[in-house]
Amino acid sequence: MKRYELTYTKGEAGVFCMSTVERPALKTQLVMFDDELKAMEFKDDEKQVIYSVAMRPNMLIPRKNVNGEPAMVFYTEETVSDLQQNFFKNNSHNGATINHDKNVRKDMYAFESWIVTDPEKDKATSLGLEVQKGDWVLGQKIDNIDVWNDVKSGKLQGFSIEAYLEPVLINNEINMTTEELDARIKAVLMASQLGTEYDVDGKKYYIDKVEVGGIITDENGTPIPSAEVSIDGKSITADEKGTITEVATPEEEAKDLAEGDGKDLQAEIDALTLENNDLKAKLSELEGKQTNMSAELEAAKKVAIEMSSEIQKGIAPAPAVVNKSYDEMSNVEKMRFNKLNK
Repeated sequence: MKRYELTYTKGEAGVFCMSTVERPALKTQLVMFDDELKAMEFKDDEKQVIYSVAMRPNMLIPRKNVNGEPAMVFYTEETVSDLQQNFFKNNSHNGATINHDKNVRKDMYAFESWIVTDPEKDKATSLGLEVQKGDWVLGQKIDNIDVWNDVKSGKLQGFSIEAYLEPVLINNEINMTTEELDARIKAVLMASQLGTEYDVDGKKYYIDKVEVGGIITDENGTPIPSAEVSIDGKSITADEKGTITEVATPEEEAKDLAEGDGKDLQAEIDALTLENNDLKAKLSELEGKQTNMSAELEAAKKVAIEMSSEIQKGIAPAPAVVNKSYDEMSNVEKMRFNKLNK
C-alpha cells in the first residue's frame, strides 16, 4: 500500500474549518472543564469549553481513496505548525461544523491554540490530555446548548479538520491488503470511541485514559471487571465495573510495600516489647517470693539447729509460752508449743 505525505502550500486555504465529530481520526478525545478546571464535572456555571488534539504529525492515517486507491497518509510537524498559524490568519476559527455537515455555526469557535513542544510540561498534559511533540491542541467554546449536551453525553468526541492538502507520494510503500486496511480503519475508529488499544500477553484492552477514573473495556466496548494489567511500566487496577481505581509505578509499589512491611515490623516489635515487659513483671514477682521462701528456710534451719543442740545437752524443751498469742511467737517458740501440745 502506498504512503502519502499531505502537504500545504503557504498562502492557500489550508485548514478552513474545524468540525466537532463523533469519530475523530486521531486517537484522542475531548476533555471538558468547568470554572474550576476539574475534568468531566459539569455545573450550572460551566464554561462549555472543550480541549482536544486537532492534528498529530507523523501518525499514519488509513484512507480508502487517495488518487483512486487505498493508502496511508500523514502530516509533518512543519505542515501542522503552518496549518495552525494559517487557520487563525484566515479567521477560520470563527465558527465550526458538526460531523462535517457544511453548516458553519457561529456559536462554536476556537479561542485557544498551540503546538506542543514538551509533552511533560505542556498545558495539555496538565489538563489531562495525552499529547505528543508537535501536536496541535485546540480549545473550543460552545455556546450552543444542544451541541454542548451532545459533548457531555459523549456523542461528540473530538475534532476533525476540513482542509485543502496535496498528497505527495512517498517512494516506500506499506504492504497492506484491503482486508488489513479495513481492519486498520476499524481499529482507528474503535480507538477513537473506546480509547487507546493495548495488547497485554495477547489480550487486547481499550482504555480511554490511563488514570484513576478511566474505563477498561474489551473490543466490543464492554467494561472488563476487576482487571489488573501492566501497561507502560504502570500497574493498573480496576473495580468490578471496569473503572480504574489505582495506577502505580514500580517505584510507588515498592514504596508502599516497604511502608507496609515497616508497619508490620513495628507492630511485631511493639507486641514483643509488651510481652517482654509482662515476663519481667512475673520474674520480679517470682524473685520476691523466692526471697521470702529463702528467709523462712533460713529461720527454720536456725530453729532446727537450736533444738538439736538442746536435745544433745539433755535439756528439756522450755514450756510453751502462754502469755503470747501464737502469731506473736517466734519460730522457735511455735515449734516448742507445737511439740508440747500434740
